[in-house]
Amino acid sequence: MFLLKIAALMNFSIAALHIYIIFQGETAYRFFGAGEDMALAAARGSIVPALVTSLIVVVFALWGFYALAGAGIIKLLFLTRTALGVIAGIYMLRGGLPFLAAPFVALDQFILVSSLISLAIGLIHWFGLRQANLAPDSLEIRNVHQRQLEPNPKNNQLIDQLASSQDILWAHERWMPMHFDRPLQVGARGGHGSIGYDITEYTQGQQIRFRFTAPKGFEGWHELTLKNNVMRHEINMVGHGKAIAIWFLIRPIHDALVEDSLDKAQSWASGQLLKPRAWSLWVHGLRWLMSKRAKRLARVT
Repeated sequence: MFLLKIAALMNFSIAALHIYIIFQGETAYRFFGAGEDMALAAARGSIVPALVTSLIVVVFALWGFYALAGAGIIKLLFLTRTALGVIAGIYMLRGGLPFLAAPFVALDQFILVSSLISLAIGLIHWFGLRQANLAPDSLEIRNVHQRQLEPNPKNNQLIDQLASSQDILWAHERWMPMHFDRPLQVGARGGHGSIGYDITEYTQGQQIRFRFTAPKGFEGWHELTLKNNVMRHEINMVGHGKAIAIWFLIRPIHDALVEDSLDKAQSWASGQLLKPRAWSLWVHGLRWLMSKRAKRLARVT
């Protein structure tokens, strides 16, 4: 825990240094490499340099509290282990990038010294995190999507034909298909893409619940229900360790997939074809990366 105590002291010291810069003004902004524009703005009495620097103070102070939490001095904060890993990475990235750019850009003494200091602080955080041996972070995750459908006596088929050749709910036209090792029933195992689950509850035409089996760290369930012509999808799980980062990464894809499927449900119930919804640039980018990875794995196997 000793190294994280050192890391906390360094973060609080950097925060204090920025408070000093605010009160010193123009000369300090120039000396500590904030740039001529910031120095001149401070000289003119602009509030912008003080506001920007105050935000930096808050960030470094928060990092200091995370280091104290990791060292066991204060109660663990939100995603302590993950945050300390990110903080270590930011410090090391800030310290390493100038040296990577050195063959192309001249580095002055301030950049060199500050980069070495940043690298050292990043390594202290990293080895301090390893020394602390914190338990993996966990995060309760709940995600709900629902759609009011037009009354239709055939709406119960939306759940019952899921993952079959007559599937009218899953948006397989735009997404990788859902599959199971047998017809829909409790105990059937399957999933879609890298997400695995098995069926733990099934009431024909009304509800189906799946327990996550993959990726590692997803502990909980997701389910589809149809009640009073309201189609609802809910995730209720706890993410552990790296699974938390995976969830934040794939959540936009999950949201887009579920909304596309609810569009299909709405089209089925109303008998009117809906125009496919537009995806965000983030979803497009993630899908492109996933397709590249899938092609690469296909070549290997």
